[in-house]
Amino acid sequence: MARKSIPKSIELSVVGVDHRVSQSTRRMIAAHLPLKCDLEREPKNFKDPNAIKVVITEPGSPYKDFHIGYLRKEVASVYAPVIDRGEVAILECKLTELDWHGSTGTVNVRLQARIPQIVKKRKRVSNRT
Repeated sequence: MARKSIPKSIELSVVGVDHRVSQSTRRMIAAHLPLKCDLEREPKNFKDPNAIKVVITEPGSPYKDFHIGYLRKEVASVYAPVIDRGEVAILECKLTELDWHGSTGTVNVRLQARIPQIVKKRKRVSNRT
């Protein structure tokens, strides 16, 4: 018997955008939202070993492969371990908001927990008497 999990959508903040992207570029990116993106682990980040960066991956976009920021440290500390253990699958991620005046944005992430299959043991019945 296998248990299935239901995909869930969550909104997460993207921070540090003003350190990575100029205001004029943020304005141009904001005009093209929503944009497909990926959440990528960055375990060798010297400031935060749980860091999860946000990278635009929209096909055909001039911003493809553009690293725009990070998930908040508090959020990354929760998601990084389960991502590393393969307990969560990220099904879809989109950058939906970008404050081009400030330093934040929002990603909408659809994820699904990977639940190990539960094997029900059968009792062997012998036909021998």
